[in-house]
Amino acid sequence: MKLTDRSFRAEKDGSFTAIIRQQKTGKEVNIPIVGKRAVEVVKTGLFRAVSHQKYNTYIKELAQRTGIDQIIKSNKG
Repeated sequence: MKLTDRSFRAEKDGSFTAIIRQQKTGKEVNIPIVGKRAVEVVKTGLFRAVSHQKYNTYIKELAQRTGIDQIIKSNKG
């Protein structure tokens, strides 16, 4: 996965949202970026390419570190 500065949208309230397009379905997924440290990473642009094999592992680890422990489903319609 390649995250760049363009992968993030700044919201009016000062927060950020990651915008990722799913490769298989082509659907856009919006992920809110929460936490002061996460926002700082987005602002500084500290990104590097990650293999597809490691992407899900890293996302799961990030969620665990930030205390996210439930799946939230939503439909944008």
